[in-house]
Amino acid sequence: MSLRNLSETTERISRYVLEIKDIVENRNDAELIVFEAYPGFGKTLLGVHLSKHLGNSLYVTRTLKEMQTIINYGLDLGIKFRPIIGRMKFCHKIESDIPVELFSRLCHAYKRLGLCNEVVNRDLIIDLAKRSTDVYNLLEYVKSRNGSNICLYKAHLVLALKSRYVVTTYEFLLHHLDELSSLRKSISIYDECHTVMDMIESLTEEISPQTLTFLANTIKNRFPRLYYAIKSAIKRSSSARDLLDYLRNIGESDIEGSEIIKSIVDRCERDICAYDDELKTIKIIPDPFFIARNSFSDHKLLMSAYVPPLFTESKDVVFMRIEDGLPRVDTIIDTSITTKFKERTPDLIDRLVDVLQNYIDLSVAVLVVTPSKAIADGVARTLLRKGYRIAPPQAIDRVGPGTIVVDVAGGISTEGITPSRYVKQVIVLGMPFPTPTPILNALSKKYGFEKIYVYIALLRTLQAIGRLTRWGGKAVLVDRRFKDWIHRMPSWIEITAVH
Repeated sequence: MSLRNLSETTERISRYVLEIKDIVENRNDAELIVFEAYPGFGKTLLGVHLSKHLGNSLYVTRTLKEMQTIINYGLDLGIKFRPIIGRMKFCHKIESDIPVELFSRLCHAYKRLGLCNEVVNRDLIIDLAKRSTDVYNLLEYVKSRNGSNICLYKAHLVLALKSRYVVTTYEFLLHHLDELSSLRKSISIYDECHTVMDMIESLTEEISPQTLTFLANTIKNRFPRLYYAIKSAIKRSSSARDLLDYLRNIGESDIEGSEIIKSIVDRCERDICAYDDELKTIKIIPDPFFIARNSFSDHKLLMSAYVPPLFTESKDVVFMRIEDGLPRVDTIIDTSITTKFKERTPDLIDRLVDVLQNYIDLSVAVLVVTPSKAIADGVARTLLRKGYRIAPPQAIDRVGPGTIVVDVAGGISTEGITPSRYVKQVIVLGMPFPTPTPILNALSKKYGFEKIYVYIALLRTLQAIGRLTRWGGKAVLVDRRFKDWIHRMPSWIEITAVH
């Protein structure tokens, strides 16, 4: 961000920093503060400034790269955020490609077996502290210590938990709530809080015969009775629910080490689960609302350009929607066609391209977003055959006028990469509902279709349209289902026509 833009953003957010600070300091009844502002408003910088004003915070973001951005902003303001990175990044003893929940249990078992030393000395803390202002330097340092019997993660966690300003990721937070229980901050800040909905599939844990076999083989020598109990449960169970019943019996038994299984069963019973009986697999689904229920602070600030309705409709919520200075995006809805699965025909791609050609503006660069990769590939091939200039999604930051980028909704061109200043038209070709899965069905059953499936579809749509708030431009939404959800779109989307 240039100095001029940084100054303008700081001026724009200053009022809201003080408003939120006042709520935190004077309103104990406002547990959740939900802040919805258009893309490019400066929500991340707002969170960092608020942290400084309050004197401490837990800041949660999506990726290591974004953690580094928070750290850098903090250093510019004279405060030092300490990163908290998951133990899997620090461990040289356990394979990192196993489910996080099983990794945690194996880590516990390794300590009990004396295979891992948690000794934390002053020199190690000082050494880690020197590197904690650069996430990637810290990880390189960890790699260089490969072979050491000292638990670097433990030292890393001790250092971070003593810090006034802490930054971590949603993934770490979800899987390590117990380890952060000693945190007590003025506020927990959740940047891009819609990430919880984006990451549901990837954060879902699977308890399957394969993962249980891996666990059993690891503890075989230390807990032989537990090993045979797990193997027996796998063999005797006929379905996922049957397997869970056997695991529950093991967890309640007096078999040495049974607490490892009990912790898995407790997680299954505490969280939302989906069951694949054919594969005897239990899918433990993260509750999207877990971020509003943590006990790290009395106040939580949830920020996004499009906040999940699960949060806005909760109790004890102060909802702040930024309307002033709104960079509205002129948007047309075309109802002449739909990509609804039950209504797809063999000539769908040709029909979509026919509609698409009515809107393509070759005086600018165009981003076309589709509901699936298959449709994206088909549209790109057809446009190429018709003589249009097509660029890959990863080139979104370099394209010029007359170029079309075709990508799937939620792809790399719709979030993360700053688009070229020539990208001034976005066409969403089909309402991008996620493919139905047992996981989404379980959440939809609990919270409702609109709050899960419709929200994700609109989120993907708005992430694409949000590309236009930086340089300006117009959007087209092609699918008759869009008109049914106009009332669910944020105010920075200006629907100018529906035909």
